[in-house]
This record gives sequence, structure tokens and C-alpha cells, in this order.
Amino acid sequence: PGGITLTRAIGGLPLKRQKPQLVIADPEVAPTRSLDANDKFLILASDGLFEGKLTPQDAVDIVHTTLTTPREPADGTAPPPLEDAASKLAWASQAQGSSDNTTVCVVLLNGD
Repeated sequence: PGGITLTRAIGGLPLKRQKPQLVIADPEVAPTRSLDANDKFLILASDGLFEGKLTPQDAVDIVHTTLTTPREPADGTAPPPLEDAASKLAWASQAQGSSDNTTVCVVLLNGD
């Protein structure tokens, strides 16, 4: 007995072999539109980000606010803005009720 770990995509064979299959490694992808020049960033995240009450718009708002809020000059104590935005998303997800593991990466699409 044990739990499901983050290695389930390549491990967890006993759970994958059960019928019905309890664990899958296929990602859930829901494309909505192509990126364009107005898109500033991309949020890549595991499903845990939205398991609670955090909405996609909440996530966009958190990242936008984090990236556009003026910051003090880097003194080595504050995380870089993209890292800060990803961290804030993960914490917001937990605060909104997600109990799933959450992995977040924020990608800047242009330098503006």
C-alpha cells in the first residue's frame, strides 16, 4: 500500500494495470486560442492549481499584479518576479481549498 506520487507518469504500474485504470499519464489539455502579440505571459500548471476555488481569471490577475507591481531594486532577498508569481499562485491555490500537489511555471512571452 502507498500513495500516488509525482512519479506516477512513469511509475505507479500497479495502479495503471488495474481495470478500470486508476492512474493515467495523459495530460489534460484544453486549447482555447492561439497566442498573439497581446499575450504577456503563459501559466503552465498541474491540475492542483485549479482543484480548489481558484479560477483561471484569478490566476491571471495574480500573475499580472505581481509582474506589474513596482519592485525595490534586487538586494538578493526578494525572489525574481516570475518565481514570485508562480509561488503566489501555488499558495493562493492552497488558500482557496486545493489539497492536491501544485506545480506552477510562469513564462514571460515578451519583454514589455
